[in-house]
Amino acid sequence: MNGTKRALLLLLALGVLGACLLLPFRLGRALGTFVPAEDGVPVPVLMYHSVVESAAYAGQYAVTRAALAGDLAALRERGYTFVSCAQLIDFCHGRGDLPEKSLLLTFDDGYLNNLRFLPELLEEYDGYALVAAVGEFCDIYQTAGDDGSPHCGMSWDALAEAAASPRLEVANHSYYFHHMGARPGTGQKDGESKSDWSAAFASDISRMQDAVREHCGLTPQSFTYPFGQETAGADAILKDLGIQASFNSREEVARLRRGHPEDLYSIGRFCRDGRISTEAFLARWEQSAGAERALFPHKKKKAPP
Repeated sequence: MNGTKRALLLLLALGVLGACLLLPFRLGRALGTFVPAEDGVPVPVLMYHSVVESAAYAGQYAVTRAALAGDLAALRERGYTFVSCAQLIDFCHGRGDLPEKSLLLTFDDGYLNNLRFLPELLEEYDGYALVAAVGEFCDIYQTAGDDGSPHCGMSWDALAEAAASPRLEVANHSYYFHHMGARPGTGQKDGESKSDWSAAFASDISRMQDAVREHCGLTPQSFTYPFGQETAGADAILKDLGIQASFNSREEVARLRRGHPEDLYSIGRFCRDGRISTEAFLARWEQSAGAERALFPHKKKKAPP
């Protein structure tokens, strides 16, 4: 056999060997069963607000208890596991694993009905939920008490009760920034310097951290942006304050990597509109979640600003 033939045979053998080595990766991607560590785990995060008893009060940011139960049942039937935010934080810090089809439930604004309905439902469907409270609202209802309305907020006492539930986690949703006035959520006011904004933002978030610590005996590990209003530099401030995860309102599936805590910032969420059915809501995000799970495109999430 001459040198040319030997070289061709060697190249052919190397090509076959390479194809065999790549086959599990390609097959796994096609079937959605193999997860390269560098690509991360896709985790849909769902955003709810108020949970009401009567359909008369359902709306864009209010879902009925029956509809929520329907969501949870459908998700369990599809094989999803409801994880806690603490599990996501542990995973990204290199501690523990995540189920193949993990999903996080979040509830913004701290409605009293979250405390009334969630623990029982979450116990029934073996789930957890992140409840994001606003300090100003807790102040108001600490004085006003339960006004009996379907949109009543939690007092500090009620938030402490929620924090004591094994099925609920408490998140920081700001103290005074849940407004769309001169300051749009956590954004800068017109004419406000970046340094003044940074000081105001850090002060507000710190105040809420301190208040939850005082009233509930714990320090929130996560933050949800009011109105999804992110400002450049906000995640860096949150990180400096010891907050380990932040959530916005961009409708995209999170992709979390073991040992990459930067993946925990600016996580997108899918908002549950109470005016649509369970099937319509699931269809909005499950297609993209399935695509993430099957394909795992090689793109890295940017580090927080």
